[in-house]
Amino acid sequence: MPVTLQALNAPDERDLAELERLAAEQLDCPSYCRAWQQWLADPTTVTLYVARFNERIVGAVLLAGGEIVGFAVRAATRRRGVGQRMLDLVLAQTSAPVSLAMNAPTRVFIERYRAG
Repeated sequence: MPVTLQALNAPDERDLAELERLAAEQLDCPSYCRAWQQWLADPTTVTLYVARFNERIVGAVLLAGGEIVGFAVRAATRRRGVGQRMLDLVLAQTSAPVSLAMNAPTRVFIERYRAG
């Protein structure tokens, strides 16, 4: 699945709607929800990267204070390598550690991926 990653500072209406749908799928992940709400309140405190496939948002990574604080992949695109590709692209740009406040399954996925 060819995924691209871009920093998103000012989403248009379509992007915002897709990001809201993504956030709604993450209700079991309080760390992502907190990071998303923080970005909505003040985008200057959180960097938002979106993963796109066919110009649609299929995932997002949120960084704050030099840490990965949010990581999400749309349910419909999971198990297709989207999360790994997002990590490839994000980690090529930063060596940000994973926040300890992030939910355990996501933190383990990222740390295991980094360990190779």
